[in-house]
Amino acid sequence: LAQGDAVTARKLLDEALSIAEAANHPILGPVLTHVADLDCQANPSPEALAMAQHGLDTSAAREDASEWRLAEARLTLAFCRRQLGHQDIDRKQAHADVATIRKHFSADNVFTRRAEAQLETITSSR
Repeated sequence: LAQGDAVTARKLLDEALSIAEAANHPILGPVLTHVADLDCQANPSPEALAMAQHGLDTSAAREDASEWRLAEARLTLAFCRRQLGHQDIDRKQAHADVATIRKHFSADNVFTRRAEAQLETITSSR
């Protein structure tokens, strides 16, 4: 997604989602988060927002959830809310989530770049 090929990303994510749901795989939460992110960029909708919430809830329910994956899911939920025009977004938490992702990845990593792009949208004045 961060590499700019939304069509290929969507195809791969849909396939991964189908497999992860069928197996209740640990990657289900992150896949839901990435599908929501893609949808919130291309076509923000209440359904995309619900998927972002489901991604966060699914990830948070796992005992082995990593700190950066939870930060990614929270940030994506905030991004989706912002894309839908919500103003009541915890910007301090969004900054903290990006900092968490930056701790785990280099500045040029796709996860870091996507988090920074989401933060830019979240903190922009509309």
